[in-house]
Amino acid sequence: FLANNQVSLAINVRPDRSRILALAPRPGWDLRFLAQAAQAEPRIELSVVYPSAQGPVFADSLVSWQDPGISDSWGQWDGMVLIGWQGLAASIDWVKLEEAVKEGLGLLVLPANQAANQRSVAPPPAGLAKLLPVTADQYRWLEGPFFGSIPTGNAGHPVLHLVAGGAARGLDASVDQGLASLPPLRQIIGVASRPGALDLVEGMQKGPDGISLPLLVLGNLEQGRVIWFGGQRLWELAFWEPGIRSPGAGQESPQAARRLLQNLLVWLAAGQEESGLVFAGRRPFYQEGERITLGAQWRDMRGQPVQDRDLALILRNLDASDQADQDRTFAPVSYT
Repeated sequence: FLANNQVSLAINVRPDRSRILALAPRPGWDLRFLAQAAQAEPRIELSVVYPSAQGPVFADSLVSWQDPGISDSWGQWDGMVLIGWQGLAASIDWVKLEEAVKEGLGLLVLPANQAANQRSVAPPPAGLAKLLPVTADQYRWLEGPFFGSIPTGNAGHPVLHLVAGGAARGLDASVDQGLASLPPLRQIIGVASRPGALDLVEGMQKGPDGISLPLLVLGNLEQGRVIWFGGQRLWELAFWEPGIRSPGAGQESPQAARRLLQNLLVWLAAGQEESGLVFAGRRPFYQEGERITLGAQWRDMRGQPVQDRDLALILRNLDASDQADQDRTFAPVSYT
């Protein structure tokens, strides 16, 4: 038909790699494992900046780094990791950073590791505290041990993919325990989550008098993503190797802490932009009343097909008066 033989397509052109900037006051194992996590993600490029006698420099080239003067300049980065806020705090324009986060820049904040006998933590600059999904009257390390615990209903979150344990994926929980297989954290900064923030992982003390503290918290600032991890010595968890194999998998289960770091970087850079569910017909045109065969494609936050979860289609007739005739549920025969 000459009147309708055109179609409009929306095309999302993605960069070859998502760029993440890590600012660190000094070298450390947390930074080391973040760099390894970035190397394990083919679509992530991590650049590290640290202080020097000449000012902040890039670790790989020693070229001077300057805080982007306007929020638009942050557009060259998809996410930023801040490992502690001392040392580099004076180099950052927090007002411009807030604008950048509102426009889509991801922000991950980890407090710098402290000496064993040091309990108090210098409060974050007011501009940074305003961005965080947590708050505290006084930032202090609280003594553990604290075990990582995932609140009910959070196990299916993309950041916890292959981290929550086998039970969340329909496997034997005794074989693949995820975070439960890791040793406890020694210390956690005592904070409270802001309203609307998501406590993705909590740190829990054992025993009747044990307390629970927000450990991994996700917050939204308009378009951007802000992540808080308040544990001391995250790298110790990444070192732990339980060496457990999933049934029938033929390979070791992902190390939970290192997998969590990978997921955090992917989420930091793009959130769920690459994920989603698409239904498409087998042919471009159908006649009225003709039966349609739908193909379903479900992609995770990395843009990869989801194969390990069930999928169902609910067809809803909004004009039906009887609820029994309103919804019809279909299970797919196979994935596409």
